[in-house]
Amino acid sequence: MLQRIEPANSSEQPSDNGEAAQRPRASTLIEKAFPQFLVIAILLPLLFFGFAAYRDWTSVRAEAETQVTHVRDVLVEHARRVFKTHELAALATRDRIRRAPAAQPDDLRGFLLSLAGAFPEIASISVIDAEGQLLASSAREADAALSFADAGWFRRLRDGEMSRVVEADPAQNAIAQGLFTLSFRHDDPEGGFDGAVRLAISPGYFNIFHSDIAPEQGVITLFHENGEMLSRYPPDVAMASDLTQDDAFREAVAQAPSGLITYRGGGDDEERLYGYAQVGAYPVYLAYGLGRSDMLGIWLGRLGSYAGFFIPAGAALLVLALFAWRNHRELEDTVELRTQALSSAVAEKNLLLKEVHHRVKNNMQIISSLIRMQERVHTSPDETIRRVQAMALVHDLIYSHGDFASVNLAAYAHRLVEGVRRGRDDPPEFDLQLEPVTIALDRAMPFALILSEVVSNAASHIFAEDSSPITIVLRREGDEIELCVDDEGEGRNPEIDGRGFGLRLIKSLAVQLGARMTYERRHGAIFRLRFPVEPV
Repeated sequence: MLQRIEPANSSEQPSDNGEAAQRPRASTLIEKAFPQFLVIAILLPLLFFGFAAYRDWTSVRAEAETQVTHVRDVLVEHARRVFKTHELAALATRDRIRRAPAAQPDDLRGFLLSLAGAFPEIASISVIDAEGQLLASSAREADAALSFADAGWFRRLRDGEMSRVVEADPAQNAIAQGLFTLSFRHDDPEGGFDGAVRLAISPGYFNIFHSDIAPEQGVITLFHENGEMLSRYPPDVAMASDLTQDDAFREAVAQAPSGLITYRGGGDDEERLYGYAQVGAYPVYLAYGLGRSDMLGIWLGRLGSYAGFFIPAGAALLVLALFAWRNHRELEDTVELRTQALSSAVAEKNLLLKEVHHRVKNNMQIISSLIRMQERVHTSPDETIRRVQAMALVHDLIYSHGDFASVNLAAYAHRLVEGVRRGRDDPPEFDLQLEPVTIALDRAMPFALILSEVVSNAASHIFAEDSSPITIVLRREGDEIELCVDDEGEGRNPEIDGRGFGLRLIKSLAVQLGARMTYERRHGAIFRLRFPVEPV
């Protein structure tokens, strides 16, 4: 305990009492400074903790913007490809009408049923004549009394204001049914208006895809530029009503076709960070929103991990302040490592997105080439649909397996064969001898089209009474892959003789793979294809 020293007469004190008087003053200074040191020792960790919390919140916000932008771009690209597929379906319908203008309604309806059945998201396809009367529909029998002449979408197509219209149709209560429509103008050979092709789309397909690809946090909305809601996921928390003209979200869309906006709305009225973008050239926008509560949850989770770190550091500062500085440096290193990891992940996602854009462009070029080739050689639209479905099966495989860079050819062959079996009343038997061979996606697409052509050709020419199976062998030998398809079909096969369009298409695709191919005639045909795993 410190004791108070009474002053003494200088004449009675020895000369060294001056030094003794300095020691109480030094002790007093230490006593006064110690509470201040305790306050600093407590406040300093709190200041560090507050600084780290603020920096982490800034980091969480930046990560949220990156995540929202990336997920938005992936979803918009998927929606654009789906809408483009619907446009191709309308094009196939118009091509059928031009080739067979006098077809019976039942024949046309059968074609529409087959075409709609090929795409799970298409609820119905309807053909309307130039007067607005329903000619045929995959969903119902043609009704001469049903007229669309006064419908706004029909007038815009007829008057040439638009070549395609996207809308929710309140007259048919489409929003309550969960449907929206895509309508395309149909012209006669002279360029005059000749009616319309109308597709009813089920947003349920988009919701299933969104639930598979989107993170656990976030909401997704597909809406028209006029503010009408087309699709919402999840339906209970996404934007629940149409956007009014003066709505902040709609004003942002009017100013820029894509961007980020903080917006409060939806079933739970929560503030969210939304990334939105236009879907191609269509008057449709897709928005992905990440809630503030989701960002706070991530932030608080990080703070919880930091709390267990800073409390021991603050206790250690009571003994040695430098210990806190050392731990602070460790925190800096940890944050730097996390930042580097995040940068690498963002770079990888950006590279993947560019690759997806490139491959989608290539696929669209292939589809365009198939349609042009169909027009030149007058092949059946069903064949073009089959080839497009063969390409779509590759994308379905990579989405289901989660590997966006490569394709398992054995798994693809299994799915293709199952599709052939389901599509025939008297399906042939198959003997599959498949090794798990994997190649890059850009090389898998030509292989998929080749295999589809060969298997379809073999299934079409096999003897009905012949019980011999179609044998498919796939194996890897060194740096090359070998495919062999052996069937017991009829001898007069135009594909083997080199006169068929399918064989010309196979040869063209084989050049892309750098492959060597042969067709041998026996009791049936044996097709062999050998190509390198990696491009030469």
